[in-house]
Amino acid sequence: MYLKKIEINGFKSFAKKTTLEFGQGITAIVGPNGSGKSNIAEAVKWVMGEQSIKSLRGEKSTDVIFSGTDKVSRLGMAEVSLYFDNTDNSIDITSDSEISMIKDMSEFVITRRLHRDGKSEYLFNGQNVRLHDIQLLLAEINLSSRTYSVIGQGMVDEILSFSPQERKDFFEEAAGVKPLQIKKNEAIRKLENTFRNLEEVQIQVNEILPRLRSLSRQVKNLEKKTEIENRLRDAQYHYYGQEMYHLKQEYIKIKKEEEDLNKKIEKLEKEISTLQEKMFSYTKQESHSKKLSQIQKQYQQLMDKKNQLQNELIVLKNKQFQNRQKTQQESIPVAIVEDICKRINQNIEQVEKNILGINNVAEIKQKIKIFLENIKSYLKPLNQYWSSRKEDGGDLAGKVSKIEKQIMEIDEQISQISGQMQTLASQESQEKSMIWEIQKSLQEKQINLNTLTNERNNFRVEMAKIDTRLSDIEQEIISEIGEDFLIQVGNWNYTKKQDNTKNLYEEIHKLKHQLSLIGGIDPLVKDEYKEVKERYDFLTQQTEDLKKASDNLINLIDDLNKEIVKKFNMSFQKINEKFREFFQFLFNGGKAELKLIKKDTQDELKSEEEYEDELLSHNIKKYIKTSNDEIAGVDIFSTPPGKKLKSISMLSGGEKALTAIALICAIIANNPAPFVVLDEVDAALDEANSIRFADIIGKLSKQSQFIVITHNRATMEKSNILYGITMGDNGISQILSLKLEDAKQYVNR
Repeated sequence: MYLKKIEINGFKSFAKKTTLEFGQGITAIVGPNGSGKSNIAEAVKWVMGEQSIKSLRGEKSTDVIFSGTDKVSRLGMAEVSLYFDNTDNSIDITSDSEISMIKDMSEFVITRRLHRDGKSEYLFNGQNVRLHDIQLLLAEINLSSRTYSVIGQGMVDEILSFSPQERKDFFEEAAGVKPLQIKKNEAIRKLENTFRNLEEVQIQVNEILPRLRSLSRQVKNLEKKTEIENRLRDAQYHYYGQEMYHLKQEYIKIKKEEEDLNKKIEKLEKEISTLQEKMFSYTKQESHSKKLSQIQKQYQQLMDKKNQLQNELIVLKNKQFQNRQKTQQESIPVAIVEDICKRINQNIEQVEKNILGINNVAEIKQKIKIFLENIKSYLKPLNQYWSSRKEDGGDLAGKVSKIEKQIMEIDEQISQISGQMQTLASQESQEKSMIWEIQKSLQEKQINLNTLTNERNNFRVEMAKIDTRLSDIEQEIISEIGEDFLIQVGNWNYTKKQDNTKNLYEEIHKLKHQLSLIGGIDPLVKDEYKEVKERYDFLTQQTEDLKKASDNLINLIDDLNKEIVKKFNMSFQKINEKFREFFQFLFNGGKAELKLIKKDTQDELKSEEEYEDELLSHNIKKYIKTSNDEIAGVDIFSTPPGKKLKSISMLSGGEKALTAIALICAIIANNPAPFVVLDEVDAALDEANSIRFADIIGKLSKQSQFIVITHNRATMEKSNILYGITMGDNGISQILSLKLEDAKQYVNR
């Protein structure tokens, strides 16, 4: 691979688009001082990512843009492009490299563009890329804008004046470890970012952790509360279900008993209605007692009439007795009076027997008894009167006979009526007995009906209580569980083994007490916990990923450190050997050597303490330092032939230039770059040394492409292409090109 051409447009003195084509070997660029030759070297450095404006001989970034002259206006943009030819596929890039795609490219272009407004662009094959991408690409193909790829005369002077530490940095890049260092620096940057991100993530974790713990406790309480609520609901489910089930079963049982009672009551009511109708039929008909009352009335009338007749008879007989006494002057025969009394008494006894024979007629008996007593009372004055007086038997006898006849008729009627009275009394007794039986049965049935009715009322009261309890339970279910749950509870079938409702009731109160201890928890806390937990898990996973990434980066940095140290040591030995070889060639003898300066332990401890104060709090300090931490710097020892010097500062100007050139050539020989730009590095050499330098360049050109800006003839003679740079009065650099082979053929003609 080599630099095929360079296009410069608007960069410093190259106001117009200028193209310089290069071939493999040596290209010499010549021209008078001030013509703009060095601007070509600076254009190469600039497009390769040089950020130091001072190294480009400017004060600000826009100084690289053509600033104009009296005859030409200034430009608004500077652009430089490097074209690389890779047809030989000589780029050695590993497949895991970020730029491994260029390995198979036959040509690629690197461009840098700067606008006067400060906008800067880097392009690769016309596509915008980052400066880091350009630096990584150049490092991978062993090019750099700050070391030996572009070497100016000032750098030749600076190499020997560098401090040991600066020389160490120079040699690290010259040793070909720049790609590894870029990777290492990139890894360190990533590690710093990783640790920074890890710290930020850890801060977020520390901030979120107390909240997560609080939410976790609340979620646990919520889960516990949910569990208790589920247990409570289950207990309430069984408790209320069983209560409703038992109450419904009790209601059904009582309802059935009520229905049975209703049937009994209905039957009794029918029986009572039948008895009442029968009773009403008895009371509605003309009863025997009424007839008996009428007959008794007739009987009383007859008795009254008989008593009246007997009184009249007694009076008449008394008159007869008086009359007889008067007529006979004798007392009435006792036999007649006794006979009358006897007959009356017999008649009375007969009536008494007839009347007293009637059963269940207390009133009749009482009346008859009174009647008899009256008769007896009548007989007593009659006898007295009869015995005191005696009437004539004429009319008196007829009257007596008539009265006696009437009494006899009345006695017959009384006898008949007494028979009727006995019959009616018997019938009335039977009727009353029947009514009494009916009344007794009716009373018993009414008592039973009242008892059943009371019992039914009690059942209805119990059912009302059950309805009230069921309603209360339903209200409790709605208020404590929910209306939807009411249907489930109502449809639950508790035919299996049932729990003790007392235990369930105690369990419900226990669970409610536990819920009251937990208190109210926002149900949205679960969503918040989920969100915070997801955030915490994400941050935790991010922490793990960052730790894993940091471990991988640390391992990578450690491997790169080892590789850098290994490659640096190997390259340093080769550079040292080549340095001796080129030094002796340029000086025709003498001695030259490069030595590594080891760090002093005390200095390292001191620097370590200072370093710890400056670094981040993370354990990254040992990876931020350079790889060769034990090396403090590089020292150069050179002794020209015939001299004995202890320091390179004692060398003359020419000797310093030759020593620096020998060192540069040794570096180039050790790690050939695709191309090397030398900007008047041989300016201080005399003709003999210029020839030796040209010979060395000629040998090295077999490994690297050389673009040499020079005034020396020997160098020009070694070149394959010669460019001449001129500057007209308009202040613009112009190019004149000539291939020496073509020129020789032209001269030979």
